[in-house]
Order: sequence, then C-alpha cells, then structure tokens
Amino acid sequence: MPVTIISRNKRGGIFPAVKDPYWANVVLLSGFEGADGSTTFTDESASAHALTALAQAQIDTAKFKFGASSYLGDGADDAITVGNPNRFTDFDFGTGDFTIEFFCWIASGAQKGFCGRSSGAATQRFASFLDASGFVTFYFGATLRSQGTSNLLSSSWRHVAHSRAAGTLKLFVDGVQEDSDASTDDVTAGNVDLYVGNDSALPSTRALNGWLDEFRVTKGIGRYTANFTPPTAAFPRS
Repeated sequence: MPVTIISRNKRGGIFPAVKDPYWANVVLLSGFEGADGSTTFTDESASAHALTALAQAQIDTAKFKFGASSYLGDGADDAITVGNPNRFTDFDFGTGDFTIEFFCWIASGAQKGFCGRSSGAATQRFASFLDASGFVTFYFGATLRSQGTSNLLSSSWRHVAHSRAAGTLKLFVDGVQEDSDASTDDVTAGNVDLYVGNDSALPSTRALNGWLDEFRVTKGIGRYTANFTPPTAAFPRS
C-alpha cells in the first residue's frame, strides 16, 4: 500500500510533508512566529537574512493567518529591515521573474507600505503599498506598474501577490488577477535595503498600520500567471 511521509510542520501539528518546487529560489520567508511583543524576527528561507525591527515593530498574537502570531506595525515608523547575507543581491531581480506575496490585515490608513526598496537610483527601486483609495499598487522606480481594484481597508485577511513572468507583471488579490502590465524594468545591483512593513523612501509616513503574515519573496520565478486558489496553509519550509 502507498506510504505517506509525514513531518512536523513549523506551524504546529503533524501533516503530510509538502515540498515547494521553487524552494531553492525563495530568498525571504517569514511567518513572524514568536512571543507576543517580541522584536525578534526570523527569515525561514535558506538565505537566513538577519531581520531587524525598527521603532515599535513587533510580533503580535492577537491576529494571525496561520500559526499563532504575525507582524504588527503601528502606522508611525515601524519596519523590518532585511540584512546580510546577500542583503542587496537577493533582491536584485534584473529584468527577470520574481514573486512577492503576503497576507495582510489593514487596521486603517492608506498610502502605507507593504515592502519597499525605494532609496537610491531608479534602477534599484521597487515598492508595494496602498494608494490613497486603499488599493494595492506596485512601482518600479517612479513608474506605477500595477494597481488593484479591491479596497484592502476591509478589516480581514487578504492575500496579495506580485508576480512577474516572461516580461509580464501581474497583481493578484485573493487569487484573482486585478492588473497586468508588460514589464522589462531592470532592478540592478545597488546598495539599497529592503524594508518590510514600510517603504524605505518615506519610512516616517508609509509604515503599515496593521498585520502581515507569511511574507515570501521568490527570485527568478513568477509563481502565478492566472487566477489561483490562495494558500490555505502556511508556505512550505523546504
């Protein structure tokens, strides 16, 4: 009879082992697990970046999509900065494929950053943040490349994915494509830090007021090219 391999999932419990076929391309992954109020964050990808909390950024057990906690930002100047190893090169996508995705719960406020690498030359910058209407946007440099149609100021968990594959950048909210744009924007090498929960261009005004869970960056792979079912469990850790 067939044998099912099981393993202990990092989010608790024993489940059939699920492997990510693109695990080698995952350069950042955090489920923001830990004690309530902790300022210690862990990158669970093979890159194992050092993650540093700024201002009041912390782990919160009041809300979470999976596991028992999530990232909480207060909307002032909170953020996580992504450090070594490979703090810059892991997020130099060139003109290639990539996927940035996460679950978010917005407490209030617009024009707030989900993530941003927005200082330095235009060819080093990209950012994902809410616009003034509460729609998610994605910028390369100063150029708006995608804009959602769903208002995320909904006090509920939403899945957001920015996926570029074969020169086409697509935006998905809860698995539904909301925008698509031809994109050959070149994110080249540069000494520019990635911020999570904020946008490094305007960190004092674009800090997220809300929660993030299961934040993942995949370099070299556009995971989503058509509508899909959002994840129903934490991402694989291998």
